[in-house]
Amino acid sequence: MREYTWGKILENTQLIKTMQGRYMDQLKGDIYRNINAGGGLTDITHAIRDRTGMTLRHADLIATDQTGKILAQIDAYRNKQAGSTRYIWRSMEDKRVRPKHRELDGKEFKYDDPSGGDNGQLPGEPIRCRCYADPID
Repeated sequence: MREYTWGKILENTQLIKTMQGRYMDQLKGDIYRNINAGGGLTDITHAIRDRTGMTLRHADLIATDQTGKILAQIDAYRNKQAGSTRYIWRSMEDKRVRPKHRELDGKEFKYDDPSGGDNGQLPGEPIRCRCYADPID
């Protein structure tokens, strides 16, 4: 699980275009330590802000995005290890749910389907997505 988590964090942080290279290794470590220690978004947000000097709002966007992505990927990994091959897309069913995710809510998808979910992304992977995968099988 450690190798999987670290690999996904490396993959996900490469999507951040606004952060200079010198901060990336430190950010990866911050995210990994916080995820494994049960730290929250606030811890990661402040670590990003303190390290880079970016605004709290921008740091929060990055922290939220990175946390959502890695937690969705870890959940999918665990569910697949437990034998699940499919999941049901679940949204928060409130007014903040984006139209595409409202459309996906309650529908069944296969893990690792590049055309499934939101253009191949799992619930929780798109930026600021609050949806989750409900495993079946």
